[in-house]
Amino acid sequence: MKVIKYFFLAVAMLMTSGVCAQTAAQVNLLKKQALKGNIQACAKLAAYYRQNWMLDDAETYYTKQIILLNKKKLSNDAMAVARLREQVRKLRDNLPNTSKVQFIDSIVVDKQAFLSEIKMDKENGTIDSYQHFFNVADSTGAMIFLNGFGTKLTYSYRNAETGHLQLFTCDKKGDGWTESHICRGLQEDCDINYPFVNSEGTKMYFSANSRDGIGGYDIYMTRENGDGTGFVEPANLGYPFNSEFNEYLYVEDDINQLGWLVSDRYQPEDKVCIYIFIPEGLRTSYDYNDPDERKMCQKVAMLTSIKDTWTDKDAVDEALERLEFVRNQSEAAKNVAPKKEFTFVVDDDHVYYYLADFKSPSAYTSVNNWLARKKYLEEMNAKLEQQRLVFASASMAEKQRMANSLYQLEEQVFELEDMVKQIEKNLRKEELSALGLLR
Repeated sequence: MKVIKYFFLAVAMLMTSGVCAQTAAQVNLLKKQALKGNIQACAKLAAYYRQNWMLDDAETYYTKQIILLNKKKLSNDAMAVARLREQVRKLRDNLPNTSKVQFIDSIVVDKQAFLSEIKMDKENGTIDSYQHFFNVADSTGAMIFLNGFGTKLTYSYRNAETGHLQLFTCDKKGDGWTESHICRGLQEDCDINYPFVNSEGTKMYFSANSRDGIGGYDIYMTRENGDGTGFVEPANLGYPFNSEFNEYLYVEDDINQLGWLVSDRYQPEDKVCIYIFIPEGLRTSYDYNDPDERKMCQKVAMLTSIKDTWTDKDAVDEALERLEFVRNQSEAAKNVAPKKEFTFVVDDDHVYYYLADFKSPSAYTSVNNWLARKKYLEEMNAKLEQQRLVFASASMAEKQRMANSLYQLEEQVFELEDMVKQIEKNLRKEELSALGLLR
């Protein structure tokens, strides 16, 4: 008697949408067949419910399959279906941690050329292949990340001891680099690639095919530990950043407040989708105990429509404007010399116009902080002037109503001005020290 391999049947139905696209009548018929002990019906129902993220129902029919297969003494097939059930449980158990992140756009591109489609500001750093950066032959697909200052390099390389791609780091020294050191504290039993360090140097993101991940390659985040000997245990970013497919790259453009995620979810083998999102200041999750938010949580986790993630349409529209600006700027930069980014007076002989002008590595974070605070101060000053104009033409009753809020706004602007001045003072001191001019 020919034995049907139910595991491969289940996988085929899971990956072939046409098979899983059952009508209500077909589902009811399959349920009746499943009640009679039809293993194939259970497999089809499990695949159907899994594809539609009805994960409790999927688990139920995987369990029925396992019971029926064990009764027929098909233990190998039962174990294979049990692995599918564990994957469904993992998908479901990660749902409560789904982030309330807003995706504003997505584009499908060739997998081999997606880096050229990420229009991240170069001041956030550079992502490149190990082969191109070091001008050596490499067939591992290893990647590098160089910080915006060009002073610190983080790269992936196959570790001869573990046989896996691991992350290493080194620093710029003259015209060369210091001795490389492995990034300790990260898993050694999986491949780790596509490192990215945020502009402040406080967080490192990477892609890894860890066994405890949601899917193939997942995005993880870590940071250096307090004693400088390595990194803390990486955290899986969860849904919707990760999926049961492969996520290769996560980057944040702090200057333009845009994020980029590269994934092959729902794509042919030679394609990936680049999702553009608004980076979260403080990560928030959906309230899984609320029925409405629970439904939204499931939709967002699947990420079949970026509109499902929109919780603040105004923020989305503003981000789309920034994205358009970045794309236009990227095209214009090909033919136009770079404009001055800002003006910062160090002393009478040193005036800086670009982030790359700064010599102090520690000044990098301060410059971004200074620019962000200056921009916010300009916005608050404009708001204050507008409120003052409204106040001047208001009635006495309206003035009494507005007085307290106007006073609070003035106080906020004064505090911001003092903060910006202090940042400038500290930044100037750091740079004078780096130039050897600090008295």
